[in-house]
Amino acid sequence: MNIKIYLAQAVNMGTKLLNTLPFIVDNRLWKGFFKHKFVMIVSIITAMAIPYAIFQYLGSKIATFTNGSDETYTFTSTAINNSVSFQSLFDGGYKYLVLILIQMLVVYFSNKTIEYLSSVRIHISVKGIINAQVRIIIVSFRNYIF
Repeated sequence: MNIKIYLAQAVNMGTKLLNTLPFIVDNRLWKGFFKHKFVMIVSIITAMAIPYAIFQYLGSKIATFTNGSDETYTFTSTAINNSVSFQSLFDGGYKYLVLILIQMLVVYFSNKTIEYLSSVRIHISVKGIINAQVRIIIVSFRNYIF
């Protein structure tokens, strides 16, 4: 184990990470993302489905919360607070859901970056986006099982 190699790699990676946001902003990589109707439809459905699921979940917890004793009150309020925290997005299976939902953005930004760096035009089709979604669902499901 050579610590100099790891330190050099960490510095290299840190520099690239710090330069990522300015690269995205300077080159306006987000332009054209919402021209894809498929992306708009999935984004709208997702934006409606996730809050609906959260409100349904909270509604069931509140119903339990109001019908219980003081001990249930403390337990339920703790469960509600834990279930809607930012950290809960990355616990258990939720992290795979987040990966699935941001996959379209990752594919689009990756292709735009390749276009910018290589000057080669990449056609981003609905079929390509769907294939990427299917691939990330399969990978996420496999990793969740493991």
